[in-house]
Amino acid sequence: MKIPTDEIITTERCRLRYPTRADFPHIWSASRVPGFNDGMMWDPPSTREELEVPLKNSQESWEKGTAFSWTAETKGKGEFIGRIAIRTTDHPQEWSLGYWTHPTLQKRGYATELAAAVLDFGFTRLGATRIIAGHATWNDASGKVLRRVGMTTTGVNPKGFKKKGSWVEEYMYEILPP
Repeated sequence: MKIPTDEIITTERCRLRYPTRADFPHIWSASRVPGFNDGMMWDPPSTREELEVPLKNSQESWEKGTAFSWTAETKGKGEFIGRIAIRTTDHPQEWSLGYWTHPTLQKRGYATELAAAVLDFGFTRLGATRIIAGHATWNDASGKVLRRVGMTTTGVNPKGFKKKGSWVEEYMYEILPP
């Protein structure tokens, strides 16, 4: 699936755009907040230069049509909100959703608004027949977001992802096309 890199997704308060190096200061500042990365598969970078590889990977995946990652920002001021992505899985027409918001902007409903927009994109533009997501079992806020957008719990994965040498248990979710 070819999606132009200049395509913007808009919501009531936000716009989602192709990620660039201009996002680095915001990603860096979020990753400096203690505990921010604990529930994510990626570890905080040690240097700003380490952000180059994930950006390159995101851009290459976009070109291949295997993953689409967006930077989310407010419509009016262009204030950085966070990142959201949808990626292929090993199953045909199944995609996986992942997101995060900057700690200074959490608990304002942005994650729910962004997730709803990307789920719609997944079903209407990518032809997804199922979209899945997961979150660390202790991350209640992520569970609330996923339930608000209509996802249902499918179970618990005791080996969701590894963090600091230990497995992080995850609740798993899914949503089918409307």
